[in-house]
Amino acid sequence: MSGPNYDLTSLWLSNIADVRDNPNSRKDFVENWAERTGTSFEVAWHWFCTDDMAAAHFAKDPRRQNSHEQIAGEWIKKIPGISNFKKLASQGPEALYVSNGLPKPLDELANNNTPKSIDFYWELILPSANKFLTFYATHKHTFEDGGSQDNQLEDLKQFTFEASRLQKEMGHRFLSLADGPYYQKIRDGGICHMDELEKMLINTKYARAMTCSELPNYMIECIQDMVKGLPNADQDPIKTAIANLILELNLYV
Repeated sequence: MSGPNYDLTSLWLSNIADVRDNPNSRKDFVENWAERTGTSFEVAWHWFCTDDMAAAHFAKDPRRQNSHEQIAGEWIKKIPGISNFKKLASQGPEALYVSNGLPKPLDELANNNTPKSIDFYWELILPSANKFLTFYATHKHTFEDGGSQDNQLEDLKQFTFEASRLQKEMGHRFLSLADGPYYQKIRDGGICHMDELEKMLINTKYARAMTCSELPNYMIECIQDMVKGLPNADQDPIKTAIANLILELNLYV
């Protein structure tokens, strides 16, 4: 499997259909556009109600509805071995942030420079063994360069920097998930933004930067590390259960 499918065509069509079914839901947007462009509201409204391109222009943009994040979450929680997957709150008392290598609520952060909240939580449970790891991940899907896209990179860098400060085994891992061509494009100096994120983590083995498509292989790597500390890993049924899980993960890749 090549990772989440971020094609938003069906979501665009659904949002356009919503506009056609309930045009008054976007009336304020049409009024603001008409005022901003010096167009009479009557002309703008007629265009909006009769032209499919206008309906697409004023429909809700799926990219502003956290659609990429939702798609990634649905894909991740189906990875074999992943349990208790949660989409965490983006703000408020239940939101979590990474600070100094630890997940913390907002009121425990040491400074006022609030980082982006953690997006996803899940557990990887070793089958037939009382052992598991917890994972905290932030996710971005960015297609092209630009102001808001560069802000997304800064969010990732801040998360990654704080994650890099985890220097000892605490039973959890931090993941900076960066999907989209923006992070793979070669920049000045012959490196890409993904290279920059990975370089920030060279001094810790408890945090990683990767694409979502690399997650199944990373889960296998984590399983193999957990097995090393398991005294009865060579015994059935543990050995068989672990082998079967690794096989499922290889197939998911």
